[in-house]
Amino acid sequence: MASRSFLLVVCFLVVVFAFSVAHLPPAKPGFATWKERTLAVGGKLLHVILYTIEWFRQPVWNGELVVDGLHGPIRIHRDPFGVPHVVAGDWHDVLFGQGFVHAQDRLWQMHMNMFLSRGRLSEVFGEVALPMDKILRTLGFDAHAKHEYRCLQEAALDDPTCFVGGEFSLTEVDRKHILVVLDAYVAGINAYLDSAEVSQTPIEFFLVGLRLGQHRFTAVDVLANARFTSWQMTKGSQRDIVRSLLVEAIGEVGADDIEPSYETHLPYHLPQGIVKGRLKVGNELLLKTIQRAEYILPDSADGGSNAWVLSGNRTTTGQPILANDPHLPLTAPSLWHQSHLTFISHRIPDQPHRVHMSGFSMPLLPGTLTGQNDFCAWGVTLANIDVEDVFLEEFTSPDNSTYLYQGESLPVQERVELIRVKDQPEPIRYIVRSTHHGPLVSHVFGTNVPISIRSTPLSFGPEIGLPIMASALRFIRRLAEARNWHDFKESMRIATRPALNIVFADFHNIGYYVTGRVPIRKNGLGDSMVPGWTGEYEWEGYVPFEKMPHALNPECGYVISSNNPILGEGDLWLGNAFTNGHRAHRIQELIESTEKISVQDCARFQVDLLSGAARDFQALVSRLDLEETLTLSAAARAALADFRSWSCEMLAESVSASVYSVWRTKVIQALFRSRLDPELTSIAMGQGLVPVLKNKNQFSTWDSSTLFRMVEGHLENGTYSEWFATEYGDSPRALFAGALEAAVTYLADFFGSEVQSAWQWGQMHQVSMKHQLAKKKPLDQVFNVGPFPVGGDEDTIALSSGNTRDILNGNYNAVGWGVSHRRVVDMSNKMNNSFVVLPPGNAANIASVHFKMDLEDWQRGRLRPMCHVVNDGQCATIAELILSPPSIDFD
Repeated sequence: MASRSFLLVVCFLVVVFAFSVAHLPPAKPGFATWKERTLAVGGKLLHVILYTIEWFRQPVWNGELVVDGLHGPIRIHRDPFGVPHVVAGDWHDVLFGQGFVHAQDRLWQMHMNMFLSRGRLSEVFGEVALPMDKILRTLGFDAHAKHEYRCLQEAALDDPTCFVGGEFSLTEVDRKHILVVLDAYVAGINAYLDSAEVSQTPIEFFLVGLRLGQHRFTAVDVLANARFTSWQMTKGSQRDIVRSLLVEAIGEVGADDIEPSYETHLPYHLPQGIVKGRLKVGNELLLKTIQRAEYILPDSADGGSNAWVLSGNRTTTGQPILANDPHLPLTAPSLWHQSHLTFISHRIPDQPHRVHMSGFSMPLLPGTLTGQNDFCAWGVTLANIDVEDVFLEEFTSPDNSTYLYQGESLPVQERVELIRVKDQPEPIRYIVRSTHHGPLVSHVFGTNVPISIRSTPLSFGPEIGLPIMASALRFIRRLAEARNWHDFKESMRIATRPALNIVFADFHNIGYYVTGRVPIRKNGLGDSMVPGWTGEYEWEGYVPFEKMPHALNPECGYVISSNNPILGEGDLWLGNAFTNGHRAHRIQELIESTEKISVQDCARFQVDLLSGAARDFQALVSRLDLEETLTLSAAARAALADFRSWSCEMLAESVSASVYSVWRTKVIQALFRSRLDPELTSIAMGQGLVPVLKNKNQFSTWDSSTLFRMVEGHLENGTYSEWFATEYGDSPRALFAGALEAAVTYLADFFGSEVQSAWQWGQMHQVSMKHQLAKKKPLDQVFNVGPFPVGGDEDTIALSSGNTRDILNGNYNAVGWGVSHRRVVDMSNKMNNSFVVLPPGNAANIASVHFKMDLEDWQRGRLRPMCHVVNDGQCATIAELILSPPSIDFD
């Protein structure tokens, strides 16, 4: 104990010293270098000390604990990859067990998720986090969660904002069951807090001054986190504002010029609309005021994903194969947690049977979002449907207490929020104001214009469906027990938010369904801010479930989902917030060019680095005959010659990948800056308006498509001429030649060498898997994983990308999001031929062997066994913990 206390004292002194150095101003020549070296040495020393402390703070995986609140005993097996296998007698206990293992593996992460979603960061980090808390309270995740829990606790039949009446109404039995299992998950978390020793407290608690058990978890924490996560995955509001900013700056026609426009050669999910196939039956069942607080926040969860599912006619096994790789912020620990949950189901009367559900969840959210059971598998991508609108409001009183709606003055609704701030005796009183559309969010987006946001994750009422976590728990339970397409489809009916693409496979069928509630707009397309006072742009309900896009056994034998547009035909408007389709196109190429596809082929497809956008850029360059530009330097000509013969693969060792990336950015930047100021250029290229909440807006990934359309239009008929008055000249050839010279100059300066063979993409495109505290130096050297070189970009199947503003400022190294896990499921072997990789690993403790266990496999494009069940082979049990209720023995 004395030696441990000594280590803590030393650690404290190193932290104080390193933080002091980090905040010293570089007042003298050469001081910054000394400061950096001191931070590096201090960071390494701090890493050794904290690693040593964490070695003694790992959770207990073996033994037996007596805990209250269980219906029966629970066994928690650990496989060689640190994945928990929770064996319980019923759904209640298996979620209790999942809460327990989430807390074992990710306790600090769960606390951060709770503080963030409930707008309580100031309690931990002090006044610096107050602006962020005010934004989070304005959006109302905490208030919605409290209301949702009240609706679950009480019948609330007289409250129209609760889930009564209509398609999504809850029976009394359902309501009580959801409440019981939600409380069971939370009880599992708190059971770990009660059982853990102070010596097992994650080191992050010590660094920010928290005590183990200081904050008990409640169901409201889970409900708020569900709302916040759903909203982060929701699209629409930023696009409305960006479009309006563009119209204000360059008019409707100019805004139309850079409007995302889908290229005709790229694929849709369902090019011919909804596919009602036949079942195959077998013998088997921009807010600058918050920039100070950015260092305490995780990278925003905004990205994309890939998923595809192949029918047995296209596979080497003769049965379906499903692949999924979600693209989200790359963090340490991962946003995902892998587990296997098994319990006894009584879904079939008089036939109790054990259900196995394995896959991935997010800490502080119960269940399994993407995974499989014994009969079917499912994979998830964001649907990118526009389910948000931004309304311009008009106040009708001097104090802004009333607003105009259809000729009447209505009162602005107010809600008082009390925000507790560390080291302050009294909470801050903050007033949230809203109209019937939703919260007034002008300050969130940094504008003086009164605007409100309507968003499905921020909505209540029987029309929108069950509250998010209530629907999610029913949805996940149905998926766990699903045996076929019919069961899968019925589970999709329950899932109301966020909007997701979910691909499906059982032993004989493949399918696809889009979940979520899509608004039917009275007028307009929801693509820009609209007047809220007229009543002309209200929502008139939601798209019926049966009309949502779906497919069963399409004739082509596959479904591809990569956040690309969904419907090629039909009158269902889903918005224009999709990504550009290059990833989907490349997956389609690989599928169509492979006669029979194996699990290994799918794993190879997932790490493919060919960029379709680079290929189009290369073709465009060929049309411009840049070699005829007499002023082109020898360095630019050499880079151009190599670029012309390049394979368009964004390999880490590729030089032309570096040239392309910088060249492309400088071309588009110059094109947009011919008519837009630098800040609006960054936004038009996809920079999020509030990056700490949503890193990108819906114009992201479309700038290359806009460039191709403008250049081709100008070459063929002289259109878009006003965009080509650029700093490099007034023609496409001058633009590309000048941007190439600028790119070559930048690369020579960045690498400190004019030898182009040294300009490898991986040396300027690197990823660090970031910890939530690591934005505060020198903690980055303690908790971050990386940096290390990676290939790819936004348009490759193996996606990797960074913040748009960083890239425009020449920082390509800040790769913030990419492939957060990869999974391939072969339906031919009872789920025992499933493979996965989860970077960096399943544990959060930096001293755990499982903290970075998957990192090398992820880097090298390898998969490991998923261990759908534990066995005597690669998935053998390495540890077993038994949770027992009082007075019950587990024999």
